[in-house]
Amino acid sequence: MKRYIFPFVTIFFMMTLWAGVNIAYGSDEGDAKRGEILFRSPLLLGTIPISCATCHPDGQGLERTWGKKEFVVLGDKVTRLEAVIDFWIVNILRGKGIKYDSQEMKDLKSYIKSLYGKTERPLPKAVPLEKFDVPEFYP
Repeated sequence: MKRYIFPFVTIFFMMTLWAGVNIAYGSDEGDAKRGEILFRSPLLLGTIPISCATCHPDGQGLERTWGKKEFVVLGDKVTRLEAVIDFWIVNILRGKGIKYDSQEMKDLKSYIKSLYGKTERPLPKAVPLEKFDVPEFYP
């Protein structure tokens, strides 16, 4: 009877240890729901009152982002999704940026992954300036 208990105790111990490490240090995978909150929340990642969702409502334009091997950001080729996300946080949202291995980055990546395979929708078109009553002192 004793020899049958040992494998179960070992497996239970290893699973408990693995769960404890994931709780203490975060898991390898992010949480798509938390990523969506970060994606939609103004001022959470940056210092100006816009969010990623300002330009990508409901993730529009990001449906084919997951799994890409190469991105082009302002003419430069980038091979990591983390670099693209961090670039926009720093340069558009005016944030401090987030570390590539942080839980926030994992959560944002998980949200982008959750968009993969959805029907691709074009980004909304910008409204031409002529449609607004703009004072003359604006060129």
